[in-house]
Amino acid sequence: MKVSEMLRFVNTLYNNLSSKIKSVGKESRTSKEYARILGELQSLLSMARMFLAKAACIEQVYGDAKVCRFCHRWFYSEHDGLITLTKINPRVVISYNGSGIKISYDDREVEIRTDIVRYRINQFTDEVSINNVEELLDKKSLVMEAVGSVKGALDHVMPDLDLCIKEMRLKC
Repeated sequence: MKVSEMLRFVNTLYNNLSSKIKSVGKESRTSKEYARILGELQSLLSMARMFLAKAACIEQVYGDAKVCRFCHRWFYSEHDGLITLTKINPRVVISYNGSGIKISYDDREVEIRTDIVRYRINQFTDEVSINNVEELLDKKSLVMEAVGSVKGALDHVMPDLDLCIKEMRLKC
């Protein structure tokens, strides 16, 4: 299992966003809005870090399994470099392909790569560069909608892993 690899990647993204937020000046309204959007992305990564840290703790039970029922309704699969944690009901998917982490819930999806955020709302899919301030501000409401929905879903399913850790009597 390679959940710990996912966690390392998310930690790297989180640290990159932290340094980017610190470097943004807060003197203008544009800079404040830009920093706020980056902060929301960082908040999503923070939740993903907490989730993946718990999943990495559970990972030690399953060793080198490529496919398994990970925790109650959570399934783990690994195929051709794609690592996926999937919950059946409600459908939440966290996947990692080596270059980006994707979190989806229902008809919302957010994929964060080093400099790009891809998002999906219903059937609408778009991407925006994190470094392009004007483009990110233009698409602010869409990005915030997708990130907010995914964060809410991730927050909702977080206790699942706590329960599994408790049932497996793991020290995490």
